[in-house]
Amino acid sequence: MSEYIDNWRKQKAAELQREVDNYDRLFGVSSTDGPACPHCGNTITPDESFYYSEDRYLEDICEACGKKFRVELNIQHTWTTYRELEDDDTP
Repeated sequence: MSEYIDNWRKQKAAELQREVDNYDRLFGVSSTDGPACPHCGNTITPDESFYYSEDRYLEDICEACGKKFRVELNIQHTWTTYRELEDDDTP
C-alpha cells in the first residue's frame, strides 16, 4: 500500500510541476535582478546598456541551457516634486 501512495505522490508532484512549467511559459518569469530564463531559471546579469533597451532587447539565448526566450523590459520611473519656497514661507 505504501508503494502505491509513493507512486501516487510522485505522479501528483510531476503533474504540479508541469502546471508550474506551463504557467511560466504562458505568463513569463519576472525578475528585478536581470532577465531570467523561463526554461531553466538562470538569471543573466544585466551589465551592459543593451539589456536596458526596450525596443532592441526582445529576445536572448540562455548561457546555461542554450534555449531561446522572448524578453519584455519594463522600466519604471518615479518623479518627486517639491514646492518652491516663497518669501513668506519659513523653512
